[in-house]
Formats: sequence, C-alpha cells, structure tokens
Amino acid sequence: LMCERPAELFSLNKGQIKKGFDADFTIVRKNDSWVIKDEDQASKCGWTPFNGMEMNTKIVSTIVGGEVVMKDGKLLKKAGKPAL
Repeated sequence: LMCERPAELFSLNKGQIKKGFDADFTIVRKNDSWVIKDEDQASKCGWTPFNGMEMNTKIVSTIVGGEVVMKDGKLLKKAGKPAL
C-alpha cells in the first residue's frame, strides 16, 4: 500500500525489491534512542518539524539507487551527485 501501488500510480521504477527496480532503502536499528535535531538534516531547507523529538528507532544507513549515501549518521554523498 505504501510502496508498490504509489510507484505504479506515478509510473516510477520503485516500490519493489526486485531485479530491474531502483534500490532505495533505509536501514534502521530498533531500540536505539536518539533525538532529532535540525542541524543533522540533509534536506535543502535544513530544518524539520520533528526537531527535539526523541525516537526509539535510529536510521543507520540510507541507500539510493543502490549506492550508500548515508552511513552511521554521516552523509557520504548526495543522491545522484559526486561524493562530498
């Protein structure tokens, strides 16, 4: 409902873990608490409405198009861009 069907509706090559589809994943570690902070955001706006919120699941890595772009809290490269 949240991946495959929206990708179909918008004709995106995403939404399935299958050969020929984009490999976009977020890997998380459960029961690892942390606090969301604006300064840790890699978005263009640089802030989040969740600033200061404590979470109990931590993002470990983000993979976009089969390439690791964030690992252990460090941005390695911007998706589709050369290494930082």
